[in-house]
Amino acid sequence: MHSIDETHCLVHVGWSSEFEKDGRRIDVPFTNAYLLEQNDGLLKVFGWITGDEVQLLKDNGLL
Repeated sequence: MHSIDETHCLVHVGWSSEFEKDGRRIDVPFTNAYLLEQNDGLLKVFGWITGDEVQLLKDNGLL
């Protein structure tokens, strides 16, 4: 978590999706950045940044 100011931060999250094509398993890793705001002790996502997820799917032969 990277602090932006007193109430905002940036968090990077990695996750993976599992697909099956032609009988083989394909794992595609993704990384997203989420912009969070803290209000009354609670964190709320107010924006996010993703990479080119469509290109990742194409690169793995899924599109």
